[in-house]
Amino acid sequence: MAKTNIYELIVENAPNMIWMSGLDKKCYYFNRTWLKFTGRSMEEEQGDGWVENVHLEDLERCIKVYTEHFDKREAFYMEYRLRRSDGEFRWISDRGTPIYDGGEFLGYLGSCMDIHEKIIGKKVIDMAYYDGLTRLNSRQYFIEQISELIDHYHREGEPFTLALLDLDDFKLINDRYGHRSGDIVLMKVAEVLKGSIRGGDIAARYGGDEFVLLLKGADEVVSNTIINRIEEEITSLEFNFNKQVVHISASIGLSEFTPEFTLEQFIIDADQQMYSKKKRRHERL
Repeated sequence: MAKTNIYELIVENAPNMIWMSGLDKKCYYFNRTWLKFTGRSMEEEQGDGWVENVHLEDLERCIKVYTEHFDKREAFYMEYRLRRSDGEFRWISDRGTPIYDGGEFLGYLGSCMDIHEKIIGKKVIDMAYYDGLTRLNSRQYFIEQISELIDHYHREGEPFTLALLDLDDFKLINDRYGHRSGDIVLMKVAEVLKGSIRGGDIAARYGGDEFVLLLKGADEVVSNTIINRIEEEITSLEFNFNKQVVHISASIGLSEFTPEFTLEQFIIDADQQMYSKKKRRHERL
């Protein structure tokens, strides 16, 4: 059997989904694995036919990546959802490589794999450990981390502090300007927290307009320095909602862990410190 025929046989029966395109950027070949996956014929997939299988939310990005790299003759990697023969959209990886023959550019060879379970698994973890709006850590992640820090404290005695932050009169922003405006405020506050904590510290959204910080190895002086900076930055934020300039403030309660605390008591103590601060703030107004 000729060497060329052997290569063709390998490509045709490869476990990966293989495609090839020519100088016109159009795809002219899809191997058996690809066609079995999509349940379509070679004729249906050729040219731009294959894009009919790509999820609409991914299509523009997919074509952009392909076109930009094709024009530069560069290899590329992308992930997108492709409709399987049973109608289910599956996440696949697509790795494209320029093809040359004696230095002459001929087009692209692509190799795709079904990575759906891997992507979905990552998304499940992401949903569990990150807040969807602010991209801070989630409440679940915070509880796991504070439990580990308490265990570490009992073994090593390393200090750490919990800060609980609550935005003042946040409900008024939602009521007056709408929940989208409230979301903008929450995202901006999250940016302040991300930029204010040290490496190793944890910032999480606890729920609603409440945020928590775990300041590792921080005593009262260090913790207060961080918190004062955060309060100042939040107060300096300026929003424009319905042509009105809006400023916000936050009350932050601090609690340094001691051996007498349980997890619940520790959080309650920080919460009480926060509400005491909020009460004093309102009394001054």
